[in-house]
Amino acid sequence: MDLAVVSSTLGTINRQLKRGVTVSIENYHEHYVLKNMEYYCETDCLEAPTISIPPTKGGVTAFKSSIAKGPRGLLIYEFKGVDDAFTLAERLFLIIGWDVPLVSDNHFFLRVAHVESKDFPKMEPERQRVLELLFKNKVKAGNSISWDAYPEVVTDQIVENDDKEEAISKSGLSVSASMATAALANIKVELYPRQSASDEQEQGILRIGPPPQSLFTRLVGEAENLIKSVNIKEQK
Repeated sequence: MDLAVVSSTLGTINRQLKRGVTVSIENYHEHYVLKNMEYYCETDCLEAPTISIPPTKGGVTAFKSSIAKGPRGLLIYEFKGVDDAFTLAERLFLIIGWDVPLVSDNHFFLRVAHVESKDFPKMEPERQRVLELLFKNKVKAGNSISWDAYPEVVTDQIVENDDKEEAISKSGLSVSASMATAALANIKVELYPRQSASDEQEQGILRIGPPPQSLFTRLVGEAENLIKSVNIKEQK
């Protein structure tokens, strides 16, 4: 979606929707495309999220309030290098969340994160789990959030040191978001290159661990290990 279309689409939604949330994303990073979109929201979606957001393009989505509650949810994109400019060492996600209740203050969050779960973001329970985790550090609307990072890139196939440095410099990113305090709240997200190197390569990147094993799963695993151990002893 062209950036000019983002603005006009928001205008159309604002005329249709009295209460809810819109999320607009503008990608000004020439080396990243935002792909593999997933979302979760507790209320209905009015405008489906943009599937993929390449450089110099944007995306818009909207969720409306129901009679009983306002929208609460999250939107997820995976960072991918454009045209093999670099390959990230781990999956990296842009995660935006919102809570627009009917009678109290709006809140939101923005994170750049590695999520150590093979089921994320495809499986809805994992999206819900991450939503609850990240909302522990929500920010009140009217404020802004920003993160800077140099994600780790795969360099084992890059021979020249200069090429390694170039790949790492291309991966640097800066992402920011702000949220309006109105009943129809807009979250505006912007992605830019990061110009200067960081002392800590992954500064600004959150690492979210896998979900804890249930008691049943843990007991099954322990039983399987015990059976294997007994079989090994019998073979001896």
